[in-house]
Amino acid sequence: MASRRNLAAGVVALGVAFGLPGAVQGQQASEEPTTREVLAPSEVLTGASVRLRVDGMVCPFCAYGLEKRLQEIASIDAVLIRISDGLVQIRTKEDQELTDAALEDAVKKSGFSLTGIERLEG
Repeated sequence: MASRRNLAAGVVALGVAFGLPGAVQGQQASEEPTTREVLAPSEVLTGASVRLRVDGMVCPFCAYGLEKRLQEIASIDAVLIRISDGLVQIRTKEDQELTDAALEDAVKKSGFSLTGIERLEG
C-alpha cells in the first residue's frame, strides 16, 4: 500500500515538474495556449532565416540540447524550436553564411534526423 502511495506521489511530482494539466487534484488546466495554438516560428523571427524540419525531438530537454548545439555556430543569431512538429527556425547574422552542411552536422551530433531545410528571405 505504501509503495502505491509513493508511486502516486512520484507521478504527481513529475506532472507538476513538467506542467501537465491536472497533475494535482483540483488543479485547473493552464490558461496558456497549447503548442498548436502558438504562432509558427516564421511569424516570430524576422530577417533572413532558415527553417529546419527535425525528427526525434520529444521533450524540452531534446530541444534544449539542439538549441545549444546550433548556437555554437558563429553565423547563427537566434533559434526558435517548436517541439510539437519538429520545426526549428534559425535567424542568421547579417553578412554571414550558414551552410546546409553545418546545419546537418549540428542536428546529427545532437542525435536527431534532419528532414528538410528551407531558406527564408527576411
